[in-house]
Parts: sequence; C-alpha cells; structure tokens
Amino acid sequence: MATPHASSFGLLPNEIKIEFLRLLPCLDMVRYRQVDRATKTLIDSTPSLLYKLKLFLADQEATQLTSEQDIGRSMASLERRESLWKSYRPSSERELELSGDGMSFLGVSGNFMACSSAESLIFTQVRPRLYKGYPDQWQHNIGVDRSAKIAVCPEQNLVALTQLQREAIGSAIIGLTVSLTTLSTGEHHPAAACQTIVIELPLFDSADHKIAINGDLLALMIAGDGQLKQTELYVWDWRTSVLRLNAYNFSGGRAGPSGASSFEFLNDRLIMVPVMGSWDTLRGRDAALCIFDCMQAPPGRHAYFDIPRVVTFRLPSLAPGAFYDQIYSVADGLAGDPAQTSSLGSNSSFAPIPAWRVVGVQMMILHPTNSHLFRNSTFCLFVHAGTLANICAKVVPDEVLQWNSWAPHTRFLRTLGDESFWLGRNVSHKRILIPEIRPNSGVFPPLDVYIYDFPSPPALRHAVQTTDRQASPPWQYVTTPTSVDDRTIFRSPIVTNLPYRKVPSGYSRVLGLQLGPDESGEAHVYLTGDCLLLKKRNGPWRVADLS
Repeated sequence: MATPHASSFGLLPNEIKIEFLRLLPCLDMVRYRQVDRATKTLIDSTPSLLYKLKLFLADQEATQLTSEQDIGRSMASLERRESLWKSYRPSSERELELSGDGMSFLGVSGNFMACSSAESLIFTQVRPRLYKGYPDQWQHNIGVDRSAKIAVCPEQNLVALTQLQREAIGSAIIGLTVSLTTLSTGEHHPAAACQTIVIELPLFDSADHKIAINGDLLALMIAGDGQLKQTELYVWDWRTSVLRLNAYNFSGGRAGPSGASSFEFLNDRLIMVPVMGSWDTLRGRDAALCIFDCMQAPPGRHAYFDIPRVVTFRLPSLAPGAFYDQIYSVADGLAGDPAQTSSLGSNSSFAPIPAWRVVGVQMMILHPTNSHLFRNSTFCLFVHAGTLANICAKVVPDEVLQWNSWAPHTRFLRTLGDESFWLGRNVSHKRILIPEIRPNSGVFPPLDVYIYDFPSPPALRHAVQTTDRQASPPWQYVTTPTSVDDRTIFRSPIVTNLPYRKVPSGYSRVLGLQLGPDESGEAHVYLTGDCLLLKKRNGPWRVADLS
C-alpha cells in the first residue's frame, strides 16, 4: 500500500485528525521534557514529537529548525509579552516548621495545610491565628497514605478524609472509605450518624478523586478510566449519611472527551458540574455547566443526562472543526459563613459571604489553523457562585440558557498571544495564580509564576450590585493581538466580536519564584487567600505573604 502524501492529511475529517493527534506521546510535565514512549528515553531541548509531526504535515522539514533556533524564538516571544506585565514581589516570607520526619503533603483546604506520615496527620494554619478556635499546628494520631484526599470545614469542626482499600499491598483497589471526624481532635464527629462511608470500586487500578464539603453536604467524585470505567459523583448528607445524588458518566479526560471530570458547590443545596458532549453526536463539540439540586434529585444511580437539572448554562458554541478537548472547574477553597465570622481574625482574606466565592472554568479547545494544523488554546471564565445561584432562582426548572444570555455576568480570559496556561486549583475571590505560562510550541523553558488580580467592580462582581455595567465590559479579553483568529475557534458572537485590549496591570510576574525540574525551582506553589505556599524539591515548606 502506497504511503499517502503529507498534504493529504488536511483532507481528512477533523474527527479523524484529532483522534490521530491524541495517539501521540504525552508530555512528562514533572520534568518538562518530551518522553519517547518507544525507547523510554527523554528528549531534551529539542522540538517535541508533536511539533515535528505538525511541521511534517505542513510539508516542512523538521530538520530545518535547530533546537537553539526554536528555543530562541519561543523565549523571545515570551520575553516580549513579559515586558507588558508588572512585577510582583512577596512582601515577606517565612518557613513552616512541621513536627515529625518523612511527612507527605496531602493538600490545602482553605487556610489549612495537611501533611501525613504512617502514624499521624498534621494540620497547619498557613496564615497563623486566622481561625481563633484552632492552634497554629496540631496533629491527629492516625495513619494516612499518600493517595488520601482531605476536605476541611472549620465552621463545623469537621474534616472528611478518604482512604483507598486494597486486598493487599500493590493489589487492585477494591473500595474507598470516607471518615468523618472532628478537626480539633480527630475523634468521631458527634453530629455524624456514621463515622465511615464505604464505597466499592471493583477492578480499579487507581482512583483519582476529589472531595468537598458545603454546609450539610459532602460530595465525592471518582474519576473514570476513559471508555472503560465511569466517573461517579456522590453527594451525601454527612449528618445522616443519606445519599442525595449519585450521577455517572464516562471520564472527561483525553481518552474520551465526554461527560464530567469536576464539580463545585454553589450553595448549601446546588452543585455545578461542567459536562462535555451532551448535545451533539460528535464528541467534544458542545459543553455546558449543569446545575443540580441535591435535595430534589431522584433516588438511585443515574446518568448525568437523565437527572433533572435546575439550569443548564451553555458554554460558547464552537466554530466548525473546533472541539472541547478538556474542561474542568476550580473555586475558592473557603468561603466564610457570616454567622461564624467571630472565629476569623480581622486579617481574613477569604470571601466573607459564600455567594462571593469565585468559580473558574478552564477550557482547552482544539481548533484548526490556516495551515491545516491544530492548536490547543486555553480559555478561562470566572463567575461568582452567588450569580449562578441567583439566575437559577429566577428561571423555570430544567431551562437551557444560551451563552450570550449569561456571558455578561462572567469574566472571560485567555493568555497573552499564543501562550497556554494551567490554572490548577489556585483561585480565590481576589486573584488567581497561574503557575504555568508557556509558548504553544514544542519547547518548554523553565516556568515562572504569575498572578492575575481580579479587577474591582464592575469588571467582576456579584449580580446584586448595581454599579454601571458600561464602565468596563465584564466579558473583555485580556490579551494582545495575535495571529490566531478567534473566529476559527468560537461561533458565539459575544466572544468573536470582542476587541483585543492590552491590560499591562493584569498579569504580574512573581519575582524570585520559578518552576523548574531541578532543586532551584519550586516543586509546589499554592495560592490560599493572600499567601503563597511554596516548597522546593528538597527544601522546607515556606509561606510568602502577598498582602
């Protein structure tokens, strides 16, 4: 059989092109290098395999570009855009002292950092004395493995901790447990009817999951495995252990871009789930934010599309040939309860009202270019949780809202020029942390850390405020002119008709911080309130104050 010419690739249907590109080797994001899966070797400082393939498909020779030229072009492009941004230097920095050796980092929940060892679980307030009812550091005498996830609700003195269950060490996962204990002592929570919730997970080799608490509701999402195992969402009343909602669908990962992969609480009964591929036979052509009422969901296990929705917020419609490749949500890790404000210090930087929590939705969109190639561009929209909840209260149940009807309530961002970014779980009601901004090419230089401060009202605000919307359009892009025409990505007029606008004060480079593969770079960077939680690969945990 004759080998087809490279130019014939452009004649293939877009669906086949995308499926073909997904078969290429993935990036080792920890080392910032390209991994050749065939030889199990790392390719350093060279154009990536995907970049070489794109050049080949465009009838160009990859060998015509040396690695030095490619790196120089990428770095020059990044430096030109950095010249428009202001610098941001932490005002102070201090080291966190953790009692015990061999501690493993579990995560950050609000102002609390959790670390574990084989025999203890240690909690530390990132900003000391923020919660007056808790010490700056204390421990529970309980062993926790590294795969555990934790959610903290200090207002109710509650901590939810997950543990994977295996038949033997290294064997397949057979289940997952959620224990409900007091945050202060680690004992069984007196308000919880059951101390442990048990979930069976037959034949799972791994179980990536997320857990969150809001009021009386406890939510857990367990990621599926492409088309083989389904993603499950559970919502319980943690006081009674009654299952309020159980939804499932295929994973939202790259192996099958349909279904859901994240969730966020809007209030004490509404939950938001970003879902892809629900209105079209082509995978990833549509996406929406589905809002469910946990108190009125039908009993039993159901697919997302079979559960009545309060409101469906459609995301921007895409131009022909473009696809949603990945979508997930982030939110402020803590929103104080007005009735519990006495437990917070006066320097609290978290949202004082739960409705003011900022919810972010990051969208990675695969779209064609003029040279018959594909580019993966990153976009992110931000909206207050209270805004979505207020809209839900004003419409008829199960209503579908098109993007242009609710877009004015959002802040829609993309990176400057042709860079891409990864939001992670770093957002507060004041700012977001962008730990990875890089050129959209096959070269990945050392990464710097950037801050984006949310504009003051009316650019982004809660819907109940009455300031003049015309002063600053809330849906404005923050970007510079680029060769990428957004009309090849979006079909929604409210996106494609927006002017580009330079905002030099938007992005802020954090001086002295850099992500990198060696000991000089930060291995962990987390945003919690007005603090950055930092750790080098072999160094101690540090807290940098941004106030």
